[in-house]
Amino acid sequence: MKDIKYITPEDLIEIIDTINSFDYEYQEEVPNYDQEREGIDKYFSLIDRSKTDYYPSIFDKASFLFININTHYFSNGNKRLAMTSTVFFLEKNNYTSRELSKDEFLEILQTLFRDFEINDFEGFTPIGFAMYHLAIIIASKNKQNMDFNELKDKVANFFEEVFEKK
Repeated sequence: MKDIKYITPEDLIEIIDTINSFDYEYQEEVPNYDQEREGIDKYFSLIDRSKTDYYPSIFDKASFLFININTHYFSNGNKRLAMTSTVFFLEKNNYTSRELSKDEFLEILQTLFRDFEINDFEGFTPIGFAMYHLAIIIASKNKQNMDFNELKDKVANFFEEVFEKK
């Protein structure tokens, strides 16, 4: 997988612009990511770690990024950054989400994970609905009662089910 394209500093600017353009049902403060230098350094350190052969497939890399960006690198907006960065990474590598309904996405999530609350806010696209719930599941990973590798494998399985090569 030598041809994988990784997120660059220029891409992060585009990712943050995308996050800032979201229309949230519940207006949450969007952090000023670029003023949190330590978070940015951790973010790109994570990108560098994803380049190793320890994460051999595109979905292993996406899973690793999604789970780790979802942790608290920034004061706020970590789940949004994880969702947007991961979709950006997959799209940059010519993957797109399958055209599934919210119910179909929910079925995939329920097959992989247990014990999570479902919220469907107005304006959620089906893929937005799926990624939001995956982010919430990861944020409450202790409820899932699984170690990091099992969680990473399940998230990679989710991406394999949801994204396909263009």
